[in-house]
Amino acid sequence: MRRPAATLAVAALLVAAGCSGGGDTTTTPEYDTDAEPIYETPLDAETVTDAHLDALRDHGTFTIDQNTTWEDSGGRELRTGLVRANLDSGAVYGHWKFRDDTRQTYQFADGTGYNRLVNDGELHYSRGGARTNATGYAKGGLLVVEVFTFDYAGTTVVDGDRVHVYQASGPDEVDTSAFPSVRQLDSATVDHAEATVHVREDGAFRRVAYTVAFENSDQLDAVSTTWRFEKLGDTDVSPPGWVSVARNRTDQSPASQRASNSGQ
Repeated sequence: MRRPAATLAVAALLVAAGCSGGGDTTTTPEYDTDAEPIYETPLDAETVTDAHLDALRDHGTFTIDQNTTWEDSGGRELRTGLVRANLDSGAVYGHWKFRDDTRQTYQFADGTGYNRLVNDGELHYSRGGARTNATGYAKGGLLVVEVFTFDYAGTTVVDGDRVHVYQASGPDEVDTSAFPSVRQLDSATVDHAEATVHVREDGAFRRVAYTVAFENSDQLDAVSTTWRFEKLGDTDVSPPGWVSVARNRTDQSPASQRASNSGQ
């Protein structure tokens, strides 16, 4: 099914997570520019997101491999993450690493959740679970479509998958007001911008990547983010072993919990 073009709605873009390039090619691919696009441009965010979610629901489970890099005068910061989710049951597992913190979370189908946090070498457990649900993670990376103005590049084959490629390049192709108000990026001047998305034939996004460099008050800030959707229908979202420890420890009294948190 070919989806029609529509006016692009602009909303906030989540830049807190992304994914590693992994098995994607690092060389410039050859595109079949005669291929019929799966979506006409400009991309309509609602249309592509709905199709992406429908495709993932058909698979049931998925994995998102993530990374985001920030660069400014203070140095370079990297945040990595992994999300495994089941859209049928609602179960979600997440693992994120940022600076000296490593955070894991698991949320059961009934919404009950537990967290495992290692902060400066100290281990803590808590209740709470994922910050959003399986559907939220599934569509989070696609908000890039609402910020960049994409052109159709054609099709290519990546790791055996035929994908439709959409690209955006240049400061005029990104709307800074759509970025969240962190590091004043919403009011910054774009110095460089580029983005690429890969869409499978069934409408599920395979890869989302962008880089934006901002010049603001004589200081250059840059953010690079990549998401990769993989293991569709072949993702294990069963609870990790630490969940039983977290359940036992968070059921204890506060004093006993503090004592046990200093253990494994």
